[in-house]
Amino acid sequence: MGSEEAVDYSQGLPTPSVGGIGDTDIKSILSSIWPIGLIAIGIVAVSYFAGAFESAGMAGLGGPRRRGRKMTREAKAFLHHKIRTIIKEGKPQAQAIRIAFEMARKKGYKVPPSPK
Repeated sequence: MGSEEAVDYSQGLPTPSVGGIGDTDIKSILSSIWPIGLIAIGIVAVSYFAGAFESAGMAGLGGPRRRGRKMTREAKAFLHHKIRTIIKEGKPQAQAIRIAFEMARKKGYKVPPSPK
């Protein structure tokens, strides 16, 4: 088992230095890193809320501009039927939606502006 070095334990157990940190303690390391953590948290929060607002705008009839006006069950059924009929006639979906909304308004249903 070769040579064994004598270790002085009178001051407690020796602490190994890891990664070349040397005499710096955890408190000083954390005090220099915390601004980076705050920036990372801010970036995550901004990206999360930006995605939430963007998806709310893309939500068809439930977007932020259309919240004030709720459609009745009859209006929804009318739109559903008309959109399906117009698509079967060969019109593109976006055009069919606009046409169906215009027809619903002319019939007197209270519907929000057509999605853009």
